Amino acid sequence: MALAHFFDGAEQIIPGPYAVTKGVEKNSIPSLSAGNTLIINTGTLESNFTGTGSGVNGTLAQDSDAVYSFTDLKQFQRWIRGGAFYKLAEALFEPEKGFAGVSSLTYINAATSLPAKLVLSLGGIPQPGVAPPLNQSVFTFWTKEENEAANASGLGSPDVPATATVSFNNPPAAGSRIRLLANINGVADVIVGQITGPPISDNPTFTTAAQAMMDSITTIGKIAVASAIDTSTPGFARFQVKHLPGVGAKYSPTGFKMVWNDGVGDTFVEGWIGGGVLTQFSGGVDNNYKLTGGYAFRIVKDYIDDTKYVIQLWRGRYRGTDGAITLNPVASTYDGIKKEDTTPELVAKSPALSTVKEVYDWAKDITGTGELLNQYVTLIEREVGGVPTTSVSEVAGSTNLLPRDLNTVSAPYWKFGEAGVGAGASTYSADDLTAALDAAQGDYDFILLDRFGTNASDLVNLQIMNSAKTLKVKPSIYAAGGSVKTDFTQSLNLCKLFDSEQTTVVHGGCRKTDPTGKMVNRYKSIYTAAALLGREAGMQAQVPLTFKSIDIDGLEHSLSQIEIEKGLRAGLLMLKQDGGTFDVIKGVNTLQKSAVLINPDGSSHSKQFSRINRQLKKELVYAAKLLLKNPTGTNRNTLSAADVKTFVESFLMSKTASKDKDNLILSYQNITVELRGDAYDIEFEYTVNSEISFLFFTAVSIN
Repeated sequence: MALAHFFDGAEQIIPGPYAVTKGVEKNSIPSLSAGNTLIINTGTLESNFTGTGSGVNGTLAQDSDAVYSFTDLKQFQRWIRGGAFYKLAEALFEPEKGFAGVSSLTYINAATSLPAKLVLSLGGIPQPGVAPPLNQSVFTFWTKEENEAANASGLGSPDVPATATVSFNNPPAAGSRIRLLANINGVADVIVGQITGPPISDNPTFTTAAQAMMDSITTIGKIAVASAIDTSTPGFARFQVKHLPGVGAKYSPTGFKMVWNDGVGDTFVEGWIGGGVLTQFSGGVDNNYKLTGGYAFRIVKDYIDDTKYVIQLWRGRYRGTDGAITLNPVASTYDGIKKEDTTPELVAKSPALSTVKEVYDWAKDITGTGELLNQYVTLIEREVGGVPTTSVSEVAGSTNLLPRDLNTVSAPYWKFGEAGVGAGASTYSADDLTAALDAAQGDYDFILLDRFGTNASDLVNLQIMNSAKTLKVKPSIYAAGGSVKTDFTQSLNLCKLFDSEQTTVVHGGCRKTDPTGKMVNRYKSIYTAAALLGREAGMQAQVPLTFKSIDIDGLEHSLSQIEIEKGLRAGLLMLKQDGGTFDVIKGVNTLQKSAVLINPDGSSHSKQFSRINRQLKKELVYAAKLLLKNPTGTNRNTLSAADVKTFVESFLMSKTASKDKDNLILSYQNITVELRGDAYDIEFEYTVNSEISFLFFTAVSIN
């Protein structure tokens, strides 16, 4: 059994360096750290729209594989594509003009997630009749693990095809010929269905005639059969037809009619004695194939060889609306582009295809042409009861030609991601949060809580706070309190509830003019908190947050002098206007013990003071770990007490400020090293380079 040590109130059995800060009041103040920031999406901010990234309990990725990190705003926004975090990232990475924000942003979706399913059906190809059943013309795809959520499903508006009814109320004469004609895409009297010979010459009935016409319509492929034969009305056999998928209402067939020939010559007349009844195509809705979010396939004819087809994968670019984080009476889109004005982006396409096998080879990247497609979706070769299997599909050997009428008009065919069963989804639970916290074992300097205002004190936030206390380096946690004047007492109470140097409560929403200069967005306190976190994270640890500004154009709550004093006594992080900027009044956390700058347990109400201690400990542990990882080994011979003392002195010297260079500490002294079992117990004293936030001038007038 390994030897265990008790250090910093806990048993330490894993070998490595550890550090703790203790304090003696000796004059000074403040807190700050590096800029690695963590967000855990707990489902409160438009979780269904935030559709990029597998949940921590995902289908294709789980646990640490579902932890995503970014170092650039555009990189993160391209990945997440929409939702509240799309906007909050702007405040985190760019909190003030000309100043840096967070150095990295790690995102964890505390959810159980499912990929979206896209079923590409080519139609017109017979099923092979093997077990388990698989239609050779149907390809089922799942979105990749980075797209497991509702936003990966096709959030579009596919066209509603117009329908018409064909009725046979008498059997046609034996040997006669019947045709269905329609005007399609500007071409008059296109044959869309016809019957001749058997079964008409074989004692036909109105039902067999209807069935024969349905079969012909499917074979010709200009329109499609939309229903089974209905014989509920005595003496009639009816069925519905519709125009092809992807052909909008403006392309619906017109001039729909039935013509008859008695089997002699080529002259046809409309209808026949006692013949059929038709209705014209109606009820179609043309949505202009608008793909707003998620993925959809599109099939177009190859522009070089119009007997072949190109399959394209498109992705919507609608970002969502800001109702979750705004005080505006009407929500706006995050990027200023309305849903109806968004345009999808092409992310992958096939070479020219003419057989089902070629489609399969592209989808499986057998020919080296499907690599880009496979970055977004994966072909599931078989599904039995909705469960994918890896058995080889009959599709691989199929040489059936693609239907020649997938695109009979100028508008191409669209296939959107599944809705309902098969749709991407994210669901949130206590177990998911536990799994997310287990996965979040990294080096984080800050955490932004996504539950704010009246939800800031709920159990989810408290669980995150308690988990953060177990990390080697304790991150600074930002919680957003109330947004307006009537919420001020709520924000004060949050400070008393949290009572920790690790937790910061931000009060007040903010106003920010949009890029057009025409509209002022009124954001809730979560946006203000993100901007203040980003501002603090972008500065060196010894630089105080006090008096620093953020890039906003107004405050939702202009504090009175009495409110400012109440807020400071409670440990509330607040802003006030100073000329043309909006500045932090004082960089404080919620620790209620604030009579002195540094308490005997090393804690401080000053954000800058706590941040310096945190950064010093973080860097010391990192440097000491390299010392222990000496490839020649570390023992009392290769790492003596004198060696350790020299290392500590060298480290502290590198963190000591000088006239030419600012730094974390001003001085150090009394370094002691004592051997204890297989550990060295090291103590030292240092003076924090704490902030100066007051200047008191006394002017004495003399004669």
